[in-house]
Amino acid sequence: KQWYQRRVAITAGDEKVVGHCIGELALYLKPLSSGSQKAGNSITLSRPMQRKLVALVHCQLAEPVGRARALRAARSLGERTCTELILQHQNQQQLSSMLWAAVRTRGCQFLGPAMQEAALKYILLSLEQGEALSRKVLVLYVVQQLEPHFPQASKTSIGHVVQLLYRASCFKVAKRNDDSSLMQLKKKKVPTATLR
Repeated sequence: KQWYQRRVAITAGDEKVVGHCIGELALYLKPLSSGSQKAGNSITLSRPMQRKLVALVHCQLAEPVGRARALRAARSLGERTCTELILQHQNQQQLSSMLWAAVRTRGCQFLGPAMQEAALKYILLSLEQGEALSRKVLVLYVVQQLEPHFPQASKTSIGHVVQLLYRASCFKVAKRNDDSSLMQLKKKKVPTATLR
């Protein structure tokens, strides 16, 4: 700890430069404190950036511990700035396609948005009149309906969707002796938006 404090020891000239830089950064908080932002100088800082900037401004540069805190706060502020810049320049559609490509290469049984929507539609169609079906029959029906449009539909992937709906308490389950349970859609869960 003493080595770190010696390392951040600064001269009077350095202290003046650092104080000036921190003062310049503090000016970004001025529009926020006055409550009004000028049209020409409207830089909106995110809450995390505001907190990190306030933490930096409040560091006591005259003390070695304060200088050490200022270094940590400046590093944290720089990291957050880089993160926000990256997030602002990312293409959401490209990110989505990269995510789905990664999922497919790992062989995961996730559905794309269109296939998921179609699967939910067929589950709803098969159960909306109050029919009670076993999980196996329901999964086979949905896979048969999806195969013409989505050849990659499998019993495993649709089974995962049914399992998620089951765990979300979307079904009334009737246990049967020596046979698989029957599932019936709960009345309050019928709209597709709710199933999503």
